Amino acid sequence: MKKILITIFVFIITFGIFSSSYVQSNILNVLIKSGIENNQIFPEEDALSVLVCGSGSPLGTAVAQTCLLVKAGDKKYVVDIGNGSVNNLMTWSSDLLEDINGVLITHLHSDHIADLGDLNLVTWVTRDRKQQLEVFGPEGINDVVSGYNLAFSRDSNFRYLHHGNQIADPLTGGMTAKEIEDGSVIFEDDNLKISAFKVFHEPIEPALGYKFEYKDRVLVISGDTRYDSELIKSFKGADVLFCEVISPDIVDRFIKVAEQQNDAKLKKILVDILDYHISPLDAVDLANEAGVRHLVYYHLTPTLPTEIRFLSDKFFFAGVDEAIENWTASTDGTMVVLPSNSKEILISEIN
Repeated sequence: MKKILITIFVFIITFGIFSSSYVQSNILNVLIKSGIENNQIFPEEDALSVLVCGSGSPLGTAVAQTCLLVKAGDKKYVVDIGNGSVNNLMTWSSDLLEDINGVLITHLHSDHIADLGDLNLVTWVTRDRKQQLEVFGPEGINDVVSGYNLAFSRDSNFRYLHHGNQIADPLTGGMTAKEIEDGSVIFEDDNLKISAFKVFHEPIEPALGYKFEYKDRVLVISGDTRYDSELIKSFKGADVLFCEVISPDIVDRFIKVAEQQNDAKLKKILVDILDYHISPLDAVDLANEAGVRHLVYYHLTPTLPTEIRFLSDKFFFAGVDEAIENWTASTDGTMVVLPSNSKEILISEIN
């Protein structure tokens, strides 16, 4: 009986404290502060690092669509910018979007460009951007960037009229497009080289992958592609290969459900996507042939809820453990760090 009375007393005291407006106000202040704090995400050490800001696909859940943020020394590049990825970056730390040197688009599917307008806005108005945002991509990127600039032109003007030059300088607003071809060198200095290579995503042509060479470390990003042995030469020498992936097993399960529901349109889409993405084991074959040291799967198709990944990954990546030793199935918040002058590959989750 005494224990019950003590428990009731503690509950009443606790309830009384938390029902106090003063206490509630202070709790709210702490929550607001934590929501806008600029947390240190990337390591301070000199490295080539990648943060997965979107690991999903158009067929999926609340997981953000394709996006990688690459940091090489003091330079930062966004590779693809699918729906939900900007929200991830802003949630983790708005400093992640400070001093973005450029955006690299692999191809012009909507799930790779959907957040481009938001990325332009937040790097312009909330960050101290010194010039227009440069967007690199394959043939057609000029149309995409021009379209976004036009769609956001009134919004940009309203923000200038409201906040003035100090916040929304028209000279640094908007984006500029830089069309590139496979084999192009996008950037090169004494420490960093970024180049593009052809991938195979027919009928979407051209489609590109990207290679980052920073000091003695090498990162390769596949973009969307089917299997082709030509990719081996582009993947060679990579410490880490980020390779998109589709699970024929999981897609087949979706197809069966579509058939049961007489959803002919969904079934057609699911059947079609099987021939222009790469399976987990085909990605392993390419990685092994190219001598890749660590394979990271991203852009998982279909994207299943994070809550069931402990179960679905067993079937999605069946056979991978037996075929390759060093691999990771990424999710939003996966971070890979390649310290310079080292062979280390550090993998963590920021969520």
